[in-house]
Amino acid sequence: MSTVQGVEAGLRQALPAGYADESVAELARLIDDLSRRTISEAQAAQRLRASPALMALVGSLAGAQVPAAQGLVSFAQDSSVGDVRIGTVAGGNVINITVNAAPERRRRAPRLAWAALAGAALLLVAGITFAIGGRQPPAAPQSLEERLLNANIIPSDDPQEAAEIRRHLASTESGIITLANNCLDVLDGRRLKEPVALTTINSAYKIRLGRDPNASLRYAEYGDRAALEAAMYDAWKLRNGNSSTANMQLTSFAEIVQR
Repeated sequence: MSTVQGVEAGLRQALPAGYADESVAELARLIDDLSRRTISEAQAAQRLRASPALMALVGSLAGAQVPAAQGLVSFAQDSSVGDVRIGTVAGGNVINITVNAAPERRRRAPRLAWAALAGAALLLVAGITFAIGGRQPPAAPQSLEERLLNANIIPSDDPQEAAEIRRHLASTESGIITLANNCLDVLDGRRLKEPVALTTINSAYKIRLGRDPNASLRYAEYGDRAALEAAMYDAWKLRNGNSSTANMQLTSFAEIVQR
């Protein structure tokens, strides 16, 4: 059993009998990515907030504890702060996921995004807005990595490789930047139903072109839209195709994307 399957099994044990929501598998992958440090706490929070189904699922898991690859996931509910919070205790052995159930009528003032360090725990409160004089300041432009995460594309399934990909994405020019932007163009505001690694898409794309998956491509060679759609499906299928009976039945790129 893979670590993702183990987390999913733990989640299903903590949920009411017969709970068949496909978001359980998506939450298991998010927790596994976070526990292996493939994504940051902020990125995990962003993925949670982008999915109402995941938010509802986390709320239903309040009070549960589930084993993960690197330790324990603890679900709690907090009535004092109004957003998702994901943190790691020093040593990286506990992940705390909290969803607030406080009624909206109590919040009369706009909220301020902040991050605080308390004791040994790093706690992130994300997605809160701040208004000055009744007007919201313009949102900071999203980084390329943030746009990819919104589309459910993570840098890599390997933590060390993910760190290298992040460096490339933050640079001014590279083949992986061209690939990333082309992926976003193909998705055109949509997102993949489950996360896929950009590195896997890169290898699958080269294979679709009849090239060695480890070969270097010129920037212009990343412009084959049909091959890229096929590669994104191939990468999704490799990572998620066997995670559920429903996923096994998806056979095209159009079936693995959503608004």
